[in-house]
Amino acid sequence: MHQLELDDAQKHLAELIEAALKGVEVIISKDNHQLVQLIAVKTAQPHLVFGSAKGLIEFSPDFDVLPDDFQEYTA
Repeated sequence: MHQLELDDAQKHLAELIEAALKGVEVIISKDNHQLVQLIAVKTAQPHLVFGSAKGLIEFSPDFDVLPDDFQEYTA
């Protein structure tokens, strides 16, 4: 955990943001009173879109034709 006074936090904001992104708890205080906690925003999982893989997968023309030696398993 990092706890800094407001004046120091202003000088090192970029580093504090990087620390928060890595999961480090960052508390900013003023006159030894905690004011804010800097935390990373959780990003939402990407929304799946139906048909987004269209054209990425190709099947051979004989995809559903069974090989001759498999005929005994289909009866």
